[in-house]
Amino acid sequence: DATENWSATEFYSFCKPHFARRNGWTYTPVPGSRKVTHYTHVDGSANFCTFDEILLNEGFGTCRGSGSLLYNQEFSSWFVAAYHLSFPVPNDIAHDITNTIKAADPGLKAKLADQAAAELLAELELEDEPKKEKGKSSKKKKGK
Repeated sequence: DATENWSATEFYSFCKPHFARRNGWTYTPVPGSRKVTHYTHVDGSANFCTFDEILLNEGFGTCRGSGSLLYNQEFSSWFVAAYHLSFPVPNDIAHDITNTIKAADPGLKAKLADQAAAELLAELELEDEPKKEKGKSSKKKKGK
């Protein structure tokens, strides 16, 4: 869904009850499909990597998982910075699929524009927070 963009906390909250009832989901990596690229720091340590792999799922069939990981020295562990699950679409049916998606939600552009505008306004409010704390007004002047 193009309107979905989960934070880690939101995704955890969504998943927790499913896995607590032991009715989560399984994506099985296809052996040999995983590609990992490590990016090294100037000191030679690999503290960031990207990955891409083909996954199999009973309901969706072939899927792709990709994302990025950050290495945390304090915990000696890799943490997921971003993750994307997608459904690879064969090129010869791509137009059919995208036309089906467009027809399923003709108001998607407006929804995404509204969502982007709300997020931008929220970011602008956050940028103004230090000004507010110092007693300065954060009201914007109206222009012509």
